[in-house]
Amino acid sequence: MREPQPVQLDKTAGHVEIRNVSVSFQQGASLNHALQDISIDIKPGSFVCLLGPSGCGKSTLLNMVAGYVKPTTGGARVDGVRVLGPGSDRGMVFQQYSLFPWKTVRDNVAFGPYVTGAGRTRARAIADELLEMVGLARFAHRYPAELSGGMQQRVGIRGRWPTNRPSC
Repeated sequence: MREPQPVQLDKTAGHVEIRNVSVSFQQGASLNHALQDISIDIKPGSFVCLLGPSGCGKSTLLNMVAGYVKPTTGGARVDGVRVLGPGSDRGMVFQQYSLFPWKTVRDNVAFGPYVTGAGRTRARAIADELLEMVGLARFAHRYPAELSGGMQQRVGIRGRWPTNRPSC
């Protein structure tokens, strides 16, 4: 049996460019503008917070970068590639936890790597390393209902994995 290889994170990845983005939604006879002419350049490794009142477009902007919402005008690029839809190069943290309640913490985290082609052993090795990184290694064999809300949120985060490494 081979020893699992450590996960190598690409610290140069994650450049997000948003250029002249507007998003409008038709609701009945009225046109609602969720975003108007937004441009942002986020360098890899940056920590960015979107702040504003409810309904100002924060989630719309994030959903657009994730590929779930198409811009009316403008566009987004991640690492130089135009966002045309959802992709395994981007992760999404949902406001509701998206965990399988019947799977252990470790198996929830290993699910992404496993379904994208890593074998069971490699997927679990990736999960173990990620759980160590977020301080949850000792909870690997627990179930989501046995964790606090904050712990569940950390388990639910799916990271970025290049094509030479499975997606989580």
